Amino acid sequence: MAEAPSVVVPTLDRKALLRECLLSLLEQDSPPGEILVVDNGSVDGTAGMLDREFPLVRRVLEPRRGVHHARNRGVREARGRIVCFIDDDCVAPKGWLRALAACFDDASVAAAGGPTRPVWEAPPPRGLLHSRNGLSYLGIVDFGPERRLVGSGREFLIGANLALRKDVAEREGLFRAVFPLPGTGVCAEDFDLFRRLSRRHPVVYEPAAYVHHRILPHKLRWSYLATRVFCIEAANSRLRAPLDARRRFPELLFWEGGMSLAKLLGRGFGWLLPALR
Repeated sequence: MAEAPSVVVPTLDRKALLRECLLSLLEQDSPPGEILVVDNGSVDGTAGMLDREFPLVRRVLEPRRGVHHARNRGVREARGRIVCFIDDDCVAPKGWLRALAACFDDASVAAAGGPTRPVWEAPPPRGLLHSRNGLSYLGIVDFGPERRLVGSGREFLIGANLALRKDVAEREGLFRAVFPLPGTGVCAEDFDLFRRLSRRHPVVYEPAAYVHHRILPHKLRWSYLATRVFCIEAANSRLRAPLDARRRFPELLFWEGGMSLAKLLGRGFGWLLPALR
């Protein structure tokens, strides 16, 4: 497409990870029109690092905590008609932005995204590697090698690697707070927007637009996973999303049994909350 997209990076107190993410964006073979870092209130020296090392990157302060507030602020501040999101713990290969932007050559496409490939910062438990559920709850996305439309069943794009047509996303209401999640403030805000967009507009999965997603050691603890599963499933229940009860073997009982319990508890709790449509 003729106009270079805006790229938005939400961040909070992760300047070392953010630095690596920004370096990868500056090395794209198709440069972004602008890079916006939406700072959710960092106190680790992020602002100074940006001033010293990335003078061309625009920093926007969003005082309201929560990744949904940061992403929405990024959309509103962006100058481009296409807004691409990448998380601060992700690194983009050189062709990422070019592949993502090409999806919007079709004027009907409202959103696009690609795989998130894990970079394990600590050895993952063997059971987790064989668990379809566990990998998906860690934000690991891979729908295969072919570009195609997505929007049905359990396949959905996530905010760590997502591009939106700005005017369409604003009409649909942007990201909403669906359910609280320790650490990021909310969860399922990306699934909620994806669901609303895909009901009315084409949404494209582009396998060439992949990012490398760092999986930090604390995310491999069972307590972290169980909390995340509970919160995400409570959010899905509030959205009245269908429950996916399928299982794939071999998946170890410890991971699948524990996560299934957290999943069902979250689903039940979510039904006690007002529905979001």
